Amino acid sequence: MKFELKDLSAEVACKFKQDFLSKRDIVEEYLAATKFTKAFTGAIQVKVWEYMPPISEALLPAWEGQRGYMKFAALRAKEGNAAIVHELIHVNAPNQSRFLAEGYAVYVEEKIGNIGAYPTFGNSIEDQMRKIGNSALQSVKLTDFDRVPTKRGTNLGKSAGLETEIPDLAQRGEYTYLVSGSFVKFLVETHGLENFKTLYELTPLTPGVATVADPDRYENVFGKPLTALQTQWLYWLEK
Repeated sequence: MKFELKDLSAEVACKFKQDFLSKRDIVEEYLAATKFTKAFTGAIQVKVWEYMPPISEALLPAWEGQRGYMKFAALRAKEGNAAIVHELIHVNAPNQSRFLAEGYAVYVEEKIGNIGAYPTFGNSIEDQMRKIGNSALQSVKLTDFDRVPTKRGTNLGKSAGLETEIPDLAQRGEYTYLVSGSFVKFLVETHGLENFKTLYELTPLTPGVATVADPDRYENVFGKPLTALQTQWLYWLEK
């Protein structure tokens, strides 16, 4: 493991490194306890520097064949809100479905990580969704989310069909991450982690390849199509 920490004071750099190593242990213990996947054993390279917008990365580098490369904005490190668990999930469990990959990372960050990190910023996933506004929820079509592959230049915010309801791209991207995290939480809490794991393993990441996932896999795993699962998720949200 290598760290390249720039644009940080010595104190902040030391704290970030300690926090990262602690979170790495927590993530590996969680993955082992849940038997979700084996921990990544390759080299990890962590870079921090000042850039905007302050969006961290690990999934897209994995798609580009650089699994283990992680970048974080210095601003988030200074705030103590870097999405370390989120990006470690991408390193340990990358996925070809951007919807499920981001959803699982958001879910695990909320569960065992830093709730102050993007996109929850101190709230539960669902409370942060409401903070952005409930009107967009009526326009969410998870079938559109599910058609977005993991690929450089393609993201949920630009591809999930919410341009009218949420014109601002940054806020729209945040909302799509929250929706994805909430749906994954719903699947895990109502249908079990083992079933979600089965679904997740149907779309393994292949570097450089971007394919639309088979929509029938939801019915094959859960006995219901994604549209029916969305109806159940919306009811779950109300409760």
